[in-house]
Amino acid sequence: AAPKSGQKVIRVELERAAAEAGTGLAGAGLLVVNPPWRLADELGRIVPALRAALGLPAGGRGKVDWLAGKA
Repeated sequence: AAPKSGQKVIRVELERAAAEAGTGLAGAGLLVVNPPWRLADELGRIVPALRAALGLPAGGRGKVDWLAGKA
């Protein structure tokens, strides 16, 4: 369902390089509806550090973006 008017939604994703069939989990994601103030900024700093700590390959990616109601 689409977000209601006035709702804010953040998407957070962390992915390995292109997944091959049968290699396990290729990525993880999280949607946060009506996030606390400054959460997007904090996640923007945490996701790259988490990517490095997990040793994701160069082709992997992490991103934080707004799906609705950017603050």
